[in-house]
Amino acid sequence: MYKSTTLLGVTALLLFLLSSCSKSVEIIPAPTACFHIEELEVSTSQNMVFENCSESDICYLRIYAAADFEEGVDQSTEQIINWDFNATTTIEHQFTAEKRYIAEIFCQNKESGSPIVLKTQEFEVKN
Repeated sequence: MYKSTTLLGVTALLLFLLSSCSKSVEIIPAPTACFHIEELEVSTSQNMVFENCSESDICYLRIYAAADFEEGVDQSTEQIINWDFNATTTIEHQFTAEKRYIAEIFCQNKESGSPIVLKTQEFEVKN
């Protein structure tokens, strides 16, 4: 009798523990960061076209001169451009300075805990 009561108690405890551990876990969808640049080399007289192909709720496109991180460059003269890439799928911009640039897209979904995904592409503007 003692063994069957103990076995019944252990079984009940085990079932309780197993049922309390089966909590549902919400899976947060991961965003994808994607953009295309029509041409990786353009002249200062041409528009540069950036097309957003991301699958996410929030995206920002940031462009800065590649020289921003090189030694000896006066960064106060460099311009960083930030665009909300959600409002439109295509952005056109004409760069007036001849230099190498880096375009970065940051994407995230609206759910709390969503990761931020980054994609980078370098391009060049010449006279």
